[in-house]
Amino acid sequence: MRRGSQCQEWSRAQSFETDWRCNGLNGWNSVVAMGGACWNGLSKLKQQSTTGISVQGLSDETQNPEDDPTRDLWQRVEEYKQKGNMEFGRGRYREATEAYTKGVDLVGEEMITAEAASGSGPLAVLLANRAACWLKRKQWQKALEDCNKVLRSGRIDDVAVKALFRRAKANEGLGDADSAMRDLNRVADIQPHNRDALYELDKYRSIMHRICVISNGTPEMRKKQRGET
Repeated sequence: MRRGSQCQEWSRAQSFETDWRCNGLNGWNSVVAMGGACWNGLSKLKQQSTTGISVQGLSDETQNPEDDPTRDLWQRVEEYKQKGNMEFGRGRYREATEAYTKGVDLVGEEMITAEAASGSGPLAVLLANRAACWLKRKQWQKALEDCNKVLRSGRIDDVAVKALFRRAKANEGLGDADSAMRDLNRVADIQPHNRDALYELDKYRSIMHRICVISNGTPEMRKKQRGET
């Protein structure tokens, strides 16, 4: 079967970024697959569609943040986040990845659960943004891992929704159509009028799109998607 042009037409794998803002969170009502976080229902989710990562309000001073240990830790983390945002907006995804990673390293990935418990903090944002970079670079497994870190933390905010959507795109890149659809359906359940999730789900109405997604996977993944043992 000739899949090349058809897969390009149906996949559009790069059109994934969405930006969300959550209002009136009441929890979630399902357990995120492969993530381990409980979602106990939520209401009044307001969407703000952008390129996925805000690049507003950045100055030239944030382009080369000095990693001076005598300076305030959180200010340095914020500068690395802003540098990553700026590089992402310029399409310099490798440089953006490096900036986000420096911010993550300053905080420490082990702090993700404590940050979620406090209800604020930059670590989940850095990980979700880095996942966006991995997707742009077609590093699907790395994107999946960063999204899982956010979702396993138990966060119930807009960052978690963004990670859920990006995890769906990472699963598509890995050829796991079932997991991708599951995450996209959860986003649509949370926000029934979400255009990005609805657009992605609508593509699964075509068997050709599913075939294209499955073709991205390993032989083992393709057997799994076909229900073979």
